[in-house]
Amino acid sequence: MKENRPSTENLTKDGDKKRKAKSYPKDLTVEQYLNQHCDQLVQSLQEHASSLAKQLKGEYDELKQLLQSETERKKKLETASSSTDKNLASVKVNLAVEEGPYKGRKFDVEVFADKPSFLGRSRGVKFRHGGISLPRDGEVSTTHGKFELDLEKPSGEQLVFTDV
Repeated sequence: MKENRPSTENLTKDGDKKRKAKSYPKDLTVEQYLNQHCDQLVQSLQEHASSLAKQLKGEYDELKQLLQSETERKKKLETASSSTDKNLASVKVNLAVEEGPYKGRKFDVEVFADKPSFLGRSRGVKFRHGGISLPRDGEVSTTHGKFELDLEKPSGEQLVFTDV
């Protein structure tokens, strides 16, 4: 019985298909080769799954920390009898995109005196929750800038955007 050797197809400059034989040990049967190839695929999938699990755990830890800090902030707001605590001050910002892949979209973000809000291409937690993430816009850098609330400035000038 004749064994079929695995091959890969390449295109020549003229667009014609050119077959290039893939080499593997000649003492393997087709079944052995396929089993070996399947084992390699399984190992590759396991490694990929492991890396995705690590990434998910990292995101979970970031969100957990964010949730804890927001819970503490809300507790401070509830216990504060007046707005004399400057760290609790906040400003809501509404941004409308005029150009690029997000043209026509509007983003709302709340900027707190004790916590800047970030703008960038990053998909990190501080951009997705409490900031603005624009991953499809090539004109925006990964960490493009941040909004901060400066209570030392006169009213109307307290919101500051800084390029990072």
